[in-house]
Amino acid sequence: MVHSKNEADRIKLFNLGIIERNPAEHEFHQAVQEFTGSVMPYVMANAKYDDGHILQRMTEPDRIVIFRVCWRTIRGTSTAIEHGEYSLIMLLGLIKAGCDFILMLLKAY
Repeated sequence: MVHSKNEADRIKLFNLGIIERNPAEHEFHQAVQEFTGSVMPYVMANAKYDDGHILQRMTEPDRIVIFRVCWRTIRGTSTAIEHGEYSLIMLLGLIKAGCDFILMLLKAY
């Protein structure tokens, strides 16, 4: 596919921004470059996609959070989730559920 100089410059700048925000993810950089080379000219030609920053949203990698949670049961035994791997959306749901649980306990006392 032949791009104009302006399109090629915008694609290059976009890909450099991806590399800057995610410096250690070389496979991700390659995937984004292949994707933007074919999709970005179409997006630039259609203002509704370009103005909506759809490419920025589509090229944000999923983040994984690993953590450990420990607690003591009513019987006095220690329990732990040794590790969990959750995407950011799942983690936000877990945090909200944990906060709701803590609030419920506080109200009980």
